[in-house]
Amino acid sequence: MGQIRIAVLSDLHFASGEEGSADAYVILSRQTVPKQNPYRDVLDLISREKLVADIVLCPGDITYQADQGALKSAWVALNDVATKLGARHLLASTGNHDISSRDGQSSPEIWEYLKQLDPKYPVPAANKEQWLHYWAEHFLVYEADKLRILLLNSCNCHARGATEWNNGRVTDYTISQIEAALDSTSPGLLNILLCHHHPSKHPDINQFFSDYSEMKQGLKLLSVLGDRDEPWLVVHGHKHSPRLGNAEGVSSNEVTIFSAGSFSAVLPPQYFPGASNQFYIIEIDSDYVESNGVAGIVHSWDWREGNGWSRASPDSRYGSRIVSGTGFGYNCNVYRDAASIAAAFPEKSRIKWSEVVGVHPWVRYLAPKDLSRILGRLRTHHGLDSVGDGKGIFPEELLRE
Repeated sequence: MGQIRIAVLSDLHFASGEEGSADAYVILSRQTVPKQNPYRDVLDLISREKLVADIVLCPGDITYQADQGALKSAWVALNDVATKLGARHLLASTGNHDISSRDGQSSPEIWEYLKQLDPKYPVPAANKEQWLHYWAEHFLVYEADKLRILLLNSCNCHARGATEWNNGRVTDYTISQIEAALDSTSPGLLNILLCHHHPSKHPDINQFFSDYSEMKQGLKLLSVLGDRDEPWLVVHGHKHSPRLGNAEGVSSNEVTIFSAGSFSAVLPPQYFPGASNQFYIIEIDSDYVESNGVAGIVHSWDWREGNGWSRASPDSRYGSRIVSGTGFGYNCNVYRDAASIAAAFPEKSRIKWSEVVGVHPWVRYLAPKDLSRILGRLRTHHGLDSVGDGKGIFPEELLRE
């Protein structure tokens, strides 16, 4: 099977000095200490677990409040992570903290510091024409292996001033140009939209903190992508709130939205109760996707100050996170799917979960809630109880009562 591995690091928020300590864990003026710096620790994690990826995606906010020195260091750090993972491609979308849209004194134009980065930002491997297209049209269609990546600058209107920096935006003109660009290129096995702002609103945190700053006209863009009858995975940052699910309000279920948690921003408990910083590697089985549409498995790690990086297990007490092993892309019917699993083993009293996977490969791509419902129905309607050690999202085996 052809495996594609996509590493995701979002919202790094690197800062130069202690003035950024309330918002970032990576402070360049501090001494690098184990389990106190997510960037240093992720390099150890990559080496320790021998992690590899084909491509690295960063959905923006690599620095904090357009900190020029930290911006350069963060870009070098991302390139370093890509090298350590053996990735051939690195792409970053522009975040609101990466540009000087609120400070008229620091730069004559808001993209100045990004354009000066070395290697080339936002895609080191991009040619001159692609680089110019990103800055002129605010998007780029980039082909990498079996992926076609739509890289969108959702901060493209922040130069308008006023309060435009409060939200992302994609304009009618940009959407029309995106459609034309996609029509002129070959669809990838998997198509990815990489952007900073969320294209559809998240649920409100509570009655006092409503969601805002979403990408204006993001739903229109999702509708355009859904109408293309192609598998699309949207990867965005900005919210610091890990979520994974299908896009709503589009004509196709072929659009999956991955909201990446922050890699190294400080997460205030009033906004992110129990949240962890997270790092991801999304694993795509190209053979499965070719026959069934967008689907994959998210391998994820939590970072906690004083603990470093550890695999995001389901028995953790922390909330607001994506558990390692989480699947996506399978359209579940609990009644049908539980019956199919039970029917495949009519006489066996002890069924290894690996046997279930062998008969029904789609179980690897079950979302955690769907998996829980299927296991519940297997127990109540088919006499099959699940047994696990709590360290993985799937049970070890099923036992017939």
